[in-house]
Amino acid sequence: ALIELEAEGGVSGRALRYRKNHEILVDGMKDIGFELYLQPANRSYIITSFISPNHLNFDFCSFYQHLSNRGYLIYPGKVSNANCFWIGSIGYLFKSDIRALLSAVQDTLTEMQIDLSGIWSWLQILSVVSNQIIS
Repeated sequence: ALIELEAEGGVSGRALRYRKNHEILVDGMKDIGFELYLQPANRSYIITSFISPNHLNFDFCSFYQHLSNRGYLIYPGKVSNANCFWIGSIGYLFKSDIRALLSAVQDTLTEMQIDLSGIWSWLQILSVVSNQIIS
């Protein structure tokens, strides 16, 4: 393990890989239609919280099981009252692993008959409009 760590550039080299994994994960999940739970200043590149979609067909247990059946484990984010889940981006994971996970997430949503492509963009538009009205 120490030889692998050194070959990767030490702790800073490994942290860079984790950060890149995180960036790919965040960008990919946003492209799919997921919203992040925490603001950028409060996020960690180790584990990322995503808001569970407010969709009639979304059930976390089913989502979890579909991903687990494909070899991917995610975590229910039940530390707060927020309806969210966590995905880690550390360990022996590389860009290709994160991209494969994103593909599995999209396939899972398709199987669950969930299309998130327009949900968050409409919510963001409504948020901007409501903030302008209040101002």
